[in-house]
Amino acid sequence: MHNPLLAKAIWQHLPVTDRISLASIDVIDCLESTQSWLTQQPSTLQREWRLCSAMQQHSGYGRQGRVWESALGQVAFSWRGWVAVEPEHLGLFSLNAALAVQSALIALGVAQVQLKWPNDIYIADRKLAGMLTTVVQRRGHLCDVILGIGLNRLSIALPSEAIALEGKIARLPSVAELIAAISHQWLRRLDALSSAHGRAEIRESWLSSALWLGQPIKVWQGNQSIEGIWLGITDQGALRLATHTGEQVFMADEVKLRPLD
Repeated sequence: MHNPLLAKAIWQHLPVTDRISLASIDVIDCLESTQSWLTQQPSTLQREWRLCSAMQQHSGYGRQGRVWESALGQVAFSWRGWVAVEPEHLGLFSLNAALAVQSALIALGVAQVQLKWPNDIYIADRKLAGMLTTVVQRRGHLCDVILGIGLNRLSIALPSEAIALEGKIARLPSVAELIAAISHQWLRRLDALSSAHGRAEIRESWLSSALWLGQPIKVWQGNQSIEGIWLGITDQGALRLATHTGEQVFMADEVKLRPLD
């Protein structure tokens, strides 16, 4: 069932200049996945975005086949739209989105927001939010993409490695405020992907808040693990790891990483 009241609240929290970029806002009480729902919708016109949020989500997409569940009061939403980015630079897409989430959280008063490669948001060394990118189709340098975001607003029923905004911020924003704040920052950052200058800014800004940068980490690739020092990321957003056999580079869809004990 659709929830027009929350959709209207998100709309009202968006600046007027952002509203022209949205083709639609759909808020649905319960969904398997906002990404799945958007995949079934028609593609938007260029420079228009469709936003879908779920009050409750029970089979949201996570990396490497994991499921992201989102209970009532948490934040789960996805955007779908066209982005001007060459295929070789698509690895920067999630990093750019992470910067948008970080900017929104800082504007709301959240301190010490860190970014975990390739697509997680951390505070106090615990996971606050995650995101996943799906490419639906390509037309030359344009990509029709879906970006899903899950964020822990409330501290109920979270695993020990996760953290919520509740109790970490002076005034807890509503679900509508959070979605609107993140959407605003995302729309501001969209064009950065289409220029060399913008991509360099994404890389620099992301690295300035990167979790575990320069530290020993362990990278898992399938059932194998590799240890080394995290050197940073390439111009395409891939992870650079200094190992005893030399530098190795990993793409985001290949690996997961953790700090060494």
